[in-house]
Amino acid sequence: AEIAENEGITRQGVRDSLKRAEGLLLEMEQKLGLAARFRRMEAGINEIRECIRVIADINERHSYSREIFNRAGRILAALEQLAEI
Repeated sequence: AEIAENEGITRQGVRDSLKRAEGLLLEMEQKLGLAARFRRMEAGINEIRECIRVIADINERHSYSREIFNRAGRILAALEQLAEI
């Protein structure tokens, strides 16, 4: 109702516009697959984070290697930068 009042159109006009926009977004998603791609990337990022955690834990419990520690930290930092994009 507020949008209709502000735009000088009916509530039905607002609803129709929203439904049309929703349809366009769904059509674009079907063609581009951006949301699905984002979910796959997010799952991959979480898997990499878990692997880094396990590697760091194994490194601490066994023959500690400063090189493994440093490289795991670099991987994690790079991953966090990618996750922000």
